[in-house]
Formats: sequence, C-alpha cells, structure tokens
Amino acid sequence: MLLSLQDALSDFLELYPKCPLVGFLDSRPSGAIDIAYLSQFEKRMAEAEDKRSRAGVLIQSQVVYMGFVIGKLLVKEGLGLANFPEIEKYPDTELSLQVGASVCAAVNGFSWQMLPEFQDNNWLKYFWKRGFELRPIRMDHLTS
Repeated sequence: MLLSLQDALSDFLELYPKCPLVGFLDSRPSGAIDIAYLSQFEKRMAEAEDKRSRAGVLIQSQVVYMGFVIGKLLVKEGLGLANFPEIEKYPDTELSLQVGASVCAAVNGFSWQMLPEFQDNNWLKYFWKRGFELRPIRMDHLTS
C-alpha cells in the first residue's frame, strides 16, 4: 500500500516539496516542475473549488474517512455521518445530500485535530506562496 501512496503523491510532492506528507517518500523531491501535471492539478483544483460540488464534497469526505479509519471520529447512530457510505451517491439521493451536508459541516471543525502536522499555518502559507511561484498571476491584461 505504501508504494501506491508514494506513487499517488510523488507528482504533487514534486510541486510542493515542503508538504508535511513528504515523509512518505523514500527520498526528498527535487521541486522540478512538470508543466503537464501542473495543468492537470490546476484543473482539479478548479473542479474542487466549489465545496458543495461532487468533487468538493468527495475531497472533504476523505478527511472524514481518515477520521473513521484512525479511530479519531466516532459518530452516534442516527446522525448524518452514521450513513457515511452513502456519500458515494452524492448528490443523487436525498440521504447522500444529508451526509454531504454533514461532511461539509464537520470537516473544518475536526480536520486540524486529526492532522496535527497541519495545525500551524506554515503549510497553508507555503501552499499558496508556492502556487504563486508555480503560476504567477498575470495582470498585464488589466493595464491595456
């Protein structure tokens, strides 16, 4: 499973070599920029920008799922998150919409508690700063 995780993370960690997840790799990433991967990554980020879209909810659901897997999240029977597997059907069923709303409401409240290496804002600041390094914002079209 570790090899699959390393393979899945390697391109991202090349773009963001100071990410706290870099410890999963056998060697430090070089920080080389693969333009094709960067374009694909930017497209995925745009899809996920809407937190209520299918992509946005499924990404947030990964945090909830990790909470279940590592035993940091327990849910009382009868609550929306107790039907978590229904999230696969989001947004096509009423129950999946309820579970999706529960995911969106919960994720910000507990994600930092489950992932202490992300608690300080250093990673967030680095992520955005590196993003601007990778693809600077061009405003020259505004001056013409």
